[in-house]
Amino acid sequence: CIISAPDMNLGSFDGTNDLNASSVISIRCTASTPFAVGLSTGSSGVYANRTLVFGADTLNYNLFDSAVGGTIWGDGANSTFAWSGTGSGMALANAQTQTVYGRLLATANSGPVAAGAYLDDIVATHAFVRTAAQVQEVARRGMALAGDRALADVNVELAAGEPIGL
Repeated sequence: CIISAPDMNLGSFDGTNDLNASSVISIRCTASTPFAVGLSTGSSGVYANRTLVFGADTLNYNLFDSAVGGTIWGDGANSTFAWSGTGSGMALANAQTQTVYGRLLATANSGPVAAGAYLDDIVATHAFVRTAAQVQEVARRGMALAGDRALADVNVELAAGEPIGL
């Protein structure tokens, strides 16, 4: 499989405005190959509250499976979403896509932070979905179950001279 995850720019935050953005992840897998795509926690280390970082300052945001802030996109465990499907071929025309939605809420970000470009690195990981028999065969042969990874940046800009303090 080949996975692509472009950067997401949430826009400019002034401390009072909610920010919403989206990006489209695409994957091409050989026909009939089951797959699952998860997103990493980023710099926060937890799915429940991802953070954008600028120096020592952070802004809270998250990534979801729908524009209305549905399920947090994670690895599929602990009530997080992971996109799964079945490959339809490696040709460009067979690429499958899924939109990931980013949301930064003003109400989730209080206190003063410095103006600057806040960033988080999110890794989109493709995992092969295997049957129990396939996993046993891989283990018997001493092979590894591999997956593809794509790195995407999520960023937001606080204009210079406009630090927020709520």
